[in-house]
Amino acid sequence: MALTNLTESIVLHKQDLCEGTDMQEKYGLDPDVYLAVIPADLSEANVVNKNNRIYPLAMWQENHSTLATRVKESFVDGERGHPTGGQATFDVAVRIIEVTTSLTEAGTEKSQGLLAFINTTEGRDLYTLYKAGFPLGTSSRARGRLTTHKITEDSPYWDVNEAHRGKSVWEVQEWTLGEDGTFDVVRDPSASTFLHTAEESVVQAHERLSEVFNQEDQMPFTQEQMDEALAELTVKHKAALAEQVAAHVVALAEQKVSLDKSVAAVVSEAAVIAKTEQDKELAERVNILAERVKLVEGENQALKDEKASVAKRTAMEKAIAEATAAEDHAASLKNMLTHDLDQGILENADQIGARFTFYKEIVSGLAEKATGRAPVDAADEADDDVAEDVVVPDAAPVAKTAGSSIFSTMMSNSQGDK
Repeated sequence: MALTNLTESIVLHKQDLCEGTDMQEKYGLDPDVYLAVIPADLSEANVVNKNNRIYPLAMWQENHSTLATRVKESFVDGERGHPTGGQATFDVAVRIIEVTTSLTEAGTEKSQGLLAFINTTEGRDLYTLYKAGFPLGTSSRARGRLTTHKITEDSPYWDVNEAHRGKSVWEVQEWTLGEDGTFDVVRDPSASTFLHTAEESVVQAHERLSEVFNQEDQMPFTQEQMDEALAELTVKHKAALAEQVAAHVVALAEQKVSLDKSVAAVVSEAAVIAKTEQDKELAERVNILAERVKLVEGENQALKDEKASVAKRTAMEKAIAEATAAEDHAASLKNMLTHDLDQGILENADQIGARFTFYKEIVSGLAEKATGRAPVDAADEADDDVAEDVVVPDAAPVAKTAGSSIFSTMMSNSQGDK
C-alpha cells in the first residue's frame, strides 16, 4: 500500500462546516450572533508566496503558537478584505476561534483555522457568497520588516522552492502576527489559502478512499499497515523534524534569555522602592488590625457579661420560684421578690431567704386584715394609711406604704392566692 494514499486518508478527519445548534453545542457560540463555523487554510512557512515573500519557519512557528493562545483568550477578528493602510475598521466578518499547525510532506508547516462567521452585514455577505460556491481566501495582516534573501544551495529554502532557486525574495523578519495580527477574508490570497468547501471535502474524501480501497471487497486498514505507514512517514520526514526541533530549541533558548533579562529588570526595580513607604503602609495596616482586635475583644466581653447576667437572672428566678411554690400566697410573694430582683435589691441567692420571710409575714398579716380574721381597733384603722418603717436583714429599708405599687400588687393578688 502506498504511503501517500494511506497518509492522506488518515488526514481526512478535518473539521466540517458547522451551523445552528450544532455550532452552539460544539463551540459554545450563540446561533443568533454567529452564522456558521468554517475551517480554512491560513498560511505556510518557508515557501515563497505570490508577493515574493517568505516566512522563516522558526519565526512562523512562534507567531502561530502565540496566536493560537490569543484566539482562545480573546476576540480575534477578521475583516472583509484587508483594511486600507492596515488600520482595523468595523468591517468585521469573522472571528477566529482556533488555530492549529501541521507538517507537510515537503517538510514545511501549514496552519489551519476555524472561522466563525458573525451575523453582521459583512459576515452575512461573505457567508452567502461561500454557500453560493464563491472561493473565499485568507491572508495574514500584521507588521514586519522585509529583507532581501537570495535562494542559493546553502539557503534553508532551497529544497521546497525549486521555481525560485537562484532568485532573490523578500524574507519577512520581526513579524507581529502572534502579538497583534490576524487573518482577513480576501478574494486572491497570496499563499493560495482558502476556506474549505463542502463540495471539496466530499470530492477529496471520495478520491482518497477510492485510492485506498478497491471497489470490490477490500477490508479496512490493518494495524500492521498503519504501523508501516507511520514508520515510512517518520523516515521520510526525519530530517525535517530534526530541523524543526532544533529551531524550537533555539527559539526557547532566546525566550529564556529574554525572560531572564525581564526578571532581572523587575528585581532591580523592586529593590529601589523606598523602604520607609513600605514600613508606613505596614504600620497603617497593623493599626487597623489592632483597632479591629480591640473592637472584637470589646464585643466578646460584652457578650460574656450578657451571658453571665442572663445565667444569674435565670438562677435567681429559679430560686424565687422554688421558695414560693408551696406557699398560700405564692403569686404575691413571687411578684414581690421579682420586683426586688428587677430593682437590684436582690443581688444573690443568699438574700432571697431573708427577703422571703419578711414578705411572707407581711402578706399573712394583710390577708388576715382583709378577711377580718384578726380584730382591729377603730383607733388603729385611722392609722392604716401609714405604717412604721421595717428594716429587712441584708437589704435596703422598705416603707410599708399602703398606696405603694408593690403593696397594691400584693393586695390585689392576695385575694386569690390559695
